Amino acid sequence: MHSSMQKNPAFPVIGLDMSGILREEDLPLTQPLIDCRDLSGTDCYCDEIAEEKISRHLKDYGPEGIHYLDSGNYHYLTLFFLRKLPADQPFELILFDNHPDSKEPAFGDILSCGGWVRKAWDELPNLSKVTMIGVDPVLLKEEGFQLGGNLLDRGSAMKPLHVQCLSKNGPEEEPDTDSDRGISVRTDSSDGIQDKMDADGWIPVDKNPNDEFPVYISIDKDVLREEDASCNWSQGRMSEEELLETVGKIYQTRQVLGMDICGEEDWKERSEGTKLNEARNQEIFKLVLSEAEK
Repeated sequence: MHSSMQKNPAFPVIGLDMSGILREEDLPLTQPLIDCRDLSGTDCYCDEIAEEKISRHLKDYGPEGIHYLDSGNYHYLTLFFLRKLPADQPFELILFDNHPDSKEPAFGDILSCGGWVRKAWDELPNLSKVTMIGVDPVLLKEEGFQLGGNLLDRGSAMKPLHVQCLSKNGPEEEPDTDSDRGISVRTDSSDGIQDKMDADGWIPVDKNPNDEFPVYISIDKDVLREEDASCNWSQGRMSEEELLETVGKIYQTRQVLGMDICGEEDWKERSEGTKLNEARNQEIFKLVLSEAEK
């Protein structure tokens, strides 16, 4: 059952029903759930046939508003909305996640929940910056990143990509200069991020001169500690209050093009944790709607 609300074409709230878990939650949707449960080739990986079918399901929707994307197995759906941004519109992706989601494809060039960020920076020249908030520092190092600023070489066809990595109370890691993952990352010292962290360690206090672009926000609730969400992937250390405060600050200081939220439980193993996730989904919606109406 889903809450009904007055439809606002400028602020749609939609849900992609990939596994059935969103049917267990009361969400403030402006449209019926988009039923994708009959699609094969979507769990963790999205094959070409599924990509085409999902694109057809989303043809009438833009990047604006809020999009609920099911569990983290389907976080790659963010890319479908990033592709809808105008090609001449530079933008920043702000990612709340316990994982960097930047792995090389396990086979071919297939889209995956663990590699969609890499595919986005390879595919979208208008993606000018990625800010990862709450990612496990160990996983960052495995992908060749360090805490603070990084600069990623995307070849001569595209400008280098600024990748800012913010994590709470995590040890600083040296960049992985021997990375064999096909990316070239070096320290980006242009922003002095490490000198501008707030007391909680999540976001810069001062507005960065590079933060001139509008942003798209993607939230995987596995960035949250286990007492605040129940996800089917390893979880981070951010609290519910910290997430809401950080998202609120972004809305107060930046132009937001759209947002999506994933991190539900596995449908087959759903538990009382689904109520936790439902509460977080509703809280984020209320916060974003209140900020959008200011």
